[in-house]
Amino acid sequence: MFFLWLMACAQVVDRGPSVSAPSGVLLDTAGLEPTRVFATHAVAPQSPAVLTGSGIEVTSSGPIRCAEPQRRREKHFDVHAKPYDDDRDWFRMWGAGVAAADFDGDARTDVIFLGGRASQFFRQDPEGRFIDDSATALDSREPLDEVFGGSVADYDADGDLDLYVTRYNEPNVLLRNDGSGRFQDVTANVGLALGSHRSGASAWADVDRDGDLDLFVSGHGRIIEDGSRAHDFPPGEPSYLFLNTGAGFVDRSERLPPEIHDGYTFVGGWHDIDEDGWPDLWAINDIGGAQRPCTLAMNHGGAFVPDHNMAGLDLAVSGMGLGVGDVNGDGLDDFAVPAWNEVRFMLSSSAGLWIDHSRTLGVRGDPLVDQVVGWAAELADMDNDTDLDIPMAFGFIDTQLADNAVGQPDALFIQDADGSFTDRAEEWGVADRGYARGLALADLNNDGWLDVAKPDINGPRLLQVSRCGEESWLRVGLRSEGPNTHAIGAKIVVETEATSQYRKLYAGSTGYGSSGPPEAHFGLGAAESVSRVVVYWPDGVVSELRDVEARQILTIRRM
Repeated sequence: MFFLWLMACAQVVDRGPSVSAPSGVLLDTAGLEPTRVFATHAVAPQSPAVLTGSGIEVTSSGPIRCAEPQRRREKHFDVHAKPYDDDRDWFRMWGAGVAAADFDGDARTDVIFLGGRASQFFRQDPEGRFIDDSATALDSREPLDEVFGGSVADYDADGDLDLYVTRYNEPNVLLRNDGSGRFQDVTANVGLALGSHRSGASAWADVDRDGDLDLFVSGHGRIIEDGSRAHDFPPGEPSYLFLNTGAGFVDRSERLPPEIHDGYTFVGGWHDIDEDGWPDLWAINDIGGAQRPCTLAMNHGGAFVPDHNMAGLDLAVSGMGLGVGDVNGDGLDDFAVPAWNEVRFMLSSSAGLWIDHSRTLGVRGDPLVDQVVGWAAELADMDNDTDLDIPMAFGFIDTQLADNAVGQPDALFIQDADGSFTDRAEEWGVADRGYARGLALADLNNDGWLDVAKPDINGPRLLQVSRCGEESWLRVGLRSEGPNTHAIGAKIVVETEATSQYRKLYAGSTGYGSSGPPEAHFGLGAAESVSRVVVYWPDGVVSELRDVEARQILTIRRM
């Protein structure tokens, strides 16, 4: 009986006060200021937290406090670069995706930059250095060039994270992780061989609710650079839906409506718009004013039906990326869609419609500094003050379809107390003016503050490492028995005396050709404890923790 009670309780542990670890130079690049890495040390058990719901185990880093919060007042980010040369032409939507996750199981985040000329795997060592291990880690039958992007998921339910790589007009690749951060090309073995395809992004979800992860691959299309009008282009290349059988994948793309197949889709995201438990598919489409607009297809028990703009999300824009999160606190997802010459900031309303608030809330590019072509976006709490902010990538593209400037600065829209947003990228030192496309967010050095991994197709690979401050935080990862080992699709709610926040776990579905770790980050402001952590698992089971100390990295494992 004691054993059963122990399995049903969450053991929250305290690892004592934080200390500074030896610092290392990110990306092993000489001449750069080293990044401070905060150490974690031996686990000492204490009384278990109160828990209701199914049996779970919780492991914890214990409280991690910022050793030098005053350094954030001097500068918000330390920026580290790895030189990268690419002699291709600059008419490209691809070559600047990135994947960030713990690929080798050592509790440190690694980074894979997905390039136009070559892709690179940077493994983080115990000193916080990112060492190029591409030659031994990335074993692929196909060259990992002309890459659009990638998505991270455990497709084979062996507990480690694999990587699906999309390429533009070249064969896509599924890389299986052997658990040590070594990847092998298994594309043909599992039924995912496509041949050449102008792929955009990819995204994983349990589409048919059979417990395992299925795969969406978006089709973009041929951009004709001879002065033709976009209205005269052919329809986009078809998208793909692959269902996971447990022994491989079967092509069920015919289940997607023509409206999905016809678009020039950059990002396809699985988002449960009507909260019925079935992930719906929202395609963010390029040249949506001339070709197919962004299209929402509702998932009715595995059958996909266009909603014909009933939710207000069929946007006639040249959409590039997708940021997702609950900005207005109503429990529904809101969306930031960077596009050519505009940003759509779609907030949910009580009428079941999503309404554009980009102008009223200040989420838009500034033409005075040439912010014209927006690519990736994410919604995340970048300053740990309990509300969501929006990092957004801007970047030049050489095309005859429209003019745009070289040197477009990236944005970091920080949410103010009144709910409006101000671009503070220049002030915070992250207004990079390179040729940006994708970005990924992750807490690279385990200090509780989100960092940014961002390639530049005409320049270096960048890591923008946030300096920690006084504000509190909580990081939550999930593990589950069964085929969906990282509980993709789960919803996590964190409540303090002052706030209630939720996050969903994604594998792809946001950003632009990029994928972060499958975990949830919560900024907690001044709160030093969390009254409740509630997990809504993908199969509907609910688990709850109470009275959890803040500033911890939690892994909640369902038994």
